[in-house]
Amino acid sequence: MLHSVAKNFATLITLRILLGVFEAVCQPSFVYLSSMWYRREEQAATISYWYMMNGGQQIVGGLLAYCFTLIKSPPSPIKNWQAIFLAYGAVSVVWGAFVLWWMPDSPMRAKCFSEEDKKLMIERVRSNQTGMQNRRFRPEQVWEALKDPQMYCHMLIAICTTLPTSGLGAFFNIVVKGLHFTTLQTQLLAMVLGSYLILVLLSSMWLANRYKQNLLIMIIYVIP
Repeated sequence: MLHSVAKNFATLITLRILLGVFEAVCQPSFVYLSSMWYRREEQAATISYWYMMNGGQQIVGGLLAYCFTLIKSPPSPIKNWQAIFLAYGAVSVVWGAFVLWWMPDSPMRAKCFSEEDKKLMIERVRSNQTGMQNRRFRPEQVWEALKDPQMYCHMLIAICTTLPTSGLGAFFNIVVKGLHFTTLQTQLLAMVLGSYLILVLLSSMWLANRYKQNLLIMIIYVIP
């Protein structure tokens, strides 16, 4: 929401960096939460559903951006781009507060289940061998992770896939508008990118589950 009061490039880039820093916790948290509630063979589909919300955001966001672009200043006291930041930020804050209040940290703290159901849920994910929840910090586990080559491979995958996709998301409207579309048309065309993202995730999830070849499917989908 603070983006709406930015007056110069330095303020804007500072806010963008802070936004990226705080958003960086989202993906690891999604994966961690999925591992507590779902078995290993179910996690690929579950995490894909998480990521499909990015596509859903593109579709809804494109429509909302189209509507906000229609705001004219004056007579409106705020500019259309300020209205977008204020609206998106307000929804995020309210939704975040609701999730903080409603969503349990783990199955053991889910008030909607009986103690017997909680035990059954723990037994259900025992085969993951990842534990349920441990608040004790263990330096030896950090050191073990730092020595594991797989961790650096996962980091490289995340960096190599996030950089181009972030660039596409950030500059998609500029690229499309450069093809001689109007601003309003560009906002609506952003919905196509969201639909394409959902289609890619659904097809890759189905192929990974069908052929049990996660790495091969990842390589094929990264090529385009």
